[in-house]
Amino acid sequence: MKKAIIKLDLQGKLVNKFESISAAAKSIGTNYLNISRCVNGKSKTSKGFIWITQEEYELIKTDPEMMEELLKERASGRKGKAIVQLSMEGEVINEFVSIAQAAKEIKGSKSNIARSLNNKRRSASKFRWYSKEEYNKLEGNVPPFEKYSTQKAVVKLDKDGSKVKEWESIRKAAEELNLKSALISRALKGKAKLDYKIQLASEYYKAA
Repeated sequence: MKKAIIKLDLQGKLVNKFESISAAAKSIGTNYLNISRCVNGKSKTSKGFIWITQEEYELIKTDPEMMEELLKERASGRKGKAIVQLSMEGEVINEFVSIAQAAKEIKGSKSNIARSLNNKRRSASKFRWYSKEEYNKLEGNVPPFEKYSTQKAVVKLDKDGSKVKEWESIRKAAEELNLKSALISRALKGKAKLDYKIQLASEYYKAA
């Protein structure tokens, strides 16, 4: 017999209801076992949400003490800080209880997500990231994404100043030239010398 499943956020707010564990799992792109383990109390959360049966929810939704106990058991006492995953346009995609969980779910890098949290001009795995606390302060008014400077197109010039190669970003140039992005950034600012000249594409075309 199928059991209706309730999806709660980490504050105990009702997010959605599903007719079965399978339907709940499909909605967030995970497998049946992950949701089943949460429903049975063997896991605390999945994809940054709490999952319980509707029967259990009906018992606790009007009882603050029972709800507090559920949240204490499932959402409290965790290391790390809750973070929010956003699309590049600023739409919320998911919430996670920690950077580690987010990295595991998206098969990404913990360090890249951490850098994105500390520098809003960076993205990680083609997503934007905010701490839950910081996101709540925005009250839904997420500012437009401003690309980090390493996304600027650059060109390689020969000794006569003619273009040899162009890349869409410093990162792409660094990968092909087998150099560090930081070194190319310094060369663009005149703080480092290379065996050839590197220039921002915008400056090259402006002078052409």
